[in-house]
Amino acid sequence: MTHSKLGSLIIVSVLILVVLAPVLTFASAPATAANTSDTADTYVVEQGGECILLEPHGDGTETVEAFYDYRTPYTDPSAWDYSSYGTEHLQDNQVSKVFVYEGAEGTSLVFLHDERSEDGEPQPYGSTITMQISDLPEGVWAVQDDTYQNDSQDDNWEIGDSSTTVDWMWQPDRSDGGAYRGLHGMDAEDAITVDPSFNEEADHWGEWNWSGDDDNRTERWVARSGDGTETELDTTEPITIQRGICGADETAPEANADVSPTTVAPGEDVTFDASESTDDLGVEGYEWEFGDGSEPATGETVTHAYAENGTYDATLTVTDGANNTDTATVPVTVEAEDTDAAPTAVLEAPESVMAGEPATFDARNSTDDEGIVSYQWTVDGASVDADGPTLERTFADAGTYTVGVTVVDGSDQTNATTTDVTVEAAPDEPPMAAASADPTTVAPGEPVAFDGTASTDDGEITAYEWGFGDGNASDGATASHAYASAGEYEATLTVTDDANNSADATVPVTVEAEETDDDSEDESGDDESDGSDDADDRDDSGDSDDADDSDDSDGPDETDDSGDDSPSSSPSDGSPSSGGSSGGTGGAAPPADESSSASVSQTDDGRLVVTVENAAEGEAVSADVPGDENATGLRSVELVPDTDADELNVTLSPSDDVSAPNGTDAGLYEVRTENGSTVRNVTYRFAVDRAAIGESGELRVLAGDGSNVTALNHTVVENGSTTVLDATTADVDRVVVAAVAPDVSATAIGTNGTATAGEPATVEATLANDGHLDANRTVNLTVDGAVVDSQTVTVRAGETANVSFETTFDAAGDARISVAGTEATITVASADGSTDTEGDTVTGGDAESSDTDTESTDAAPTSGQSTELALAGLGILVIGAVGLIRIL
Repeated sequence: MTHSKLGSLIIVSVLILVVLAPVLTFASAPATAANTSDTADTYVVEQGGECILLEPHGDGTETVEAFYDYRTPYTDPSAWDYSSYGTEHLQDNQVSKVFVYEGAEGTSLVFLHDERSEDGEPQPYGSTITMQISDLPEGVWAVQDDTYQNDSQDDNWEIGDSSTTVDWMWQPDRSDGGAYRGLHGMDAEDAITVDPSFNEEADHWGEWNWSGDDDNRTERWVARSGDGTETELDTTEPITIQRGICGADETAPEANADVSPTTVAPGEDVTFDASESTDDLGVEGYEWEFGDGSEPATGETVTHAYAENGTYDATLTVTDGANNTDTATVPVTVEAEDTDAAPTAVLEAPESVMAGEPATFDARNSTDDEGIVSYQWTVDGASVDADGPTLERTFADAGTYTVGVTVVDGSDQTNATTTDVTVEAAPDEPPMAAASADPTTVAPGEPVAFDGTASTDDGEITAYEWGFGDGNASDGATASHAYASAGEYEATLTVTDDANNSADATVPVTVEAEETDDDSEDESGDDESDGSDDADDRDDSGDSDDADDSDDSDGPDETDDSGDDSPSSSPSDGSPSSGGSSGGTGGAAPPADESSSASVSQTDDGRLVVTVENAAEGEAVSADVPGDENATGLRSVELVPDTDADELNVTLSPSDDVSAPNGTDAGLYEVRTENGSTVRNVTYRFAVDRAAIGESGELRVLAGDGSNVTALNHTVVENGSTTVLDATTADVDRVVVAAVAPDVSATAIGTNGTATAGEPATVEATLANDGHLDANRTVNLTVDGAVVDSQTVTVRAGETANVSFETTFDAAGDARISVAGTEATITVASADGSTDTEGDTVTGGDAESSDTDTESTDAAPTSGQSTELALAGLGILVIGAVGLIRIL
């Protein structure tokens, strides 16, 4: 089939039109000249002295970008055919179209070439077109079809200040084109020129893969109007686009007159408005005749005052650029003022007021010729119980309220007015913290009652947090704490309100060791104190040497009410005689003058025994754990007993030899409790060496029994080289500190199509995250050890993600590439195609970790295997077959 003559194209088009007449409408261009305008809503195309009317597509609600809907693998939604999806209903195979689109951000000139394959229906053949577009109004190329990742293109776009040259190149089953937004700014004298070069005349004809033969051609060029009319254009002649209509303007304007007010007194101004008048090319003139014999006035909006009573008809005449006219008439009634005039309502009010504060609305300046007899008030349209000239109102909530007043005179004539008042939310004041301690001077081990109930806030206090100044803390409006050692302490109360404002208050506490006689002590450490020194000794040494003192109040010669002064058993080797079981000298609550205290001792086998003296049900008691503060381990525990007892013992078995629980990547530390049934809950304070977590890792705390554990909420209290955190749980059988971290590696690498020396090539890789924490990685592509491209990619935990790189191989032969620790060798063909490959040639390579592959990653490299096998096994790329990405 021969395509070199335009005549044959027209014949073919006519034949096709006969068949498709029920679907498409084609029109011949009328031999009329354009009539241009600054304000016309239509546009015209002129070619060879013929004029074609173009009504815009679109209704101004959607941008041209959304209407064109250009999709690539990197857009959302995505597609692999790099085509327009929004213009599918306008596309025809091997046909180029030009039309106008009215969008939400202005009017655009749209070029649309060929048709994409839809629903598996092939649209054979591609082609190339060159167009020189000049005298463009101020605007922007809102759509540049064939834009790829990294702003690369097959098409050539040379964009100047007011001109653009485009070489469009596309392959079969795809569309191409572009959209220039700015036609809405055209004046009557503006004209855009489009000089086309189709087929053999195109700059890249024969160079582009899909051109240079009788099949890959553009058969027709048409101008399409918004009403569906398509008019054939000569592919060898330029066209111009202007704003206006074809032929003479024979359409008269439509006059629309408005007047305000319609009834006035003599001498009162009346406003006449013609702004709603319309014309297809714009109204050029407005003339008003007021019907009272006065001189006419011109202008879209005018004012006039009538001197005498009467009814007048004001006539508006509008004229367009072709001297077409239309008229409209409005009546005006002029009558003298009634001697009994209606009142005039005047309302004065503040523009804004604070919620909760009274606001005064004042209508006392309202007037009437005979006096106002009543005032009727409303708030947001609802009547309020008030009838005086002022209204005082307090608004509880922030917002905008409308207050209205209607004034009534003695003749029952009324007048109303309203005003809006903005009620602003009252500023939320921070709370006022107040803390007290009783007593403020105590002996070691003696409880201090802390009270923060005197704290106040304009809203509600939601949290009380106590820091006792010795490393221990608690919460609640009241708290009790016993200091283990003598010294000066400052307890701090932090209160937080419902607006998250906070305030602090401090209270000093003095802890003094009681003085003892020199001859009251011997080398065994037996003294006659109240027992608090023994608790202190346990904190310092880790052992309980004087357990029998727990029942003494004032000395060894005095007994309690029960008469039982026998000492509880205490081991001499550091192991509790209770064998770790919980228990005590009874279930009774401690006497009123004794407080709970706790100490920690360590057995020979590494277990920790927490001994609680004078345990009280529900009353928390804490103890520090001896050891290296910088090492990973347990620093302190806080127990809440579930029963009253003279003494409770809870045995903890810590270990740093921990397997990773399900859902984590590393076990760091665990504590198992052998006999935790006597406590309601335990708060553990752990210290973790930050190096054990890794730069990109996070901590998790889990609790449960055996391997079935659940995550706990935890609070980080220090975060330096050592991370210190608190976690509370009632499930104390097993508490584990674990870490989660990303583990990213490349599982597949390959090139898209044959890699040829000196030509751009795409390298594809699949990254897998085998860790339990999402990763955001900058991944490098290296070729022969040098970084040539980098991409940032997010890989969700337990998922994979694909990444693409662009590079150009300098020379033919084997090239060593690496991505995220996985290396492979590819064969690069010479420019003359001496390497006979259809797809990428990938040979097996050892998976060697490379410092340049990734940044901020701790992923290990994959095992050495053939990249070809790895890719095929994943179903991502089959060597020698079709590539993963588009083929240009």
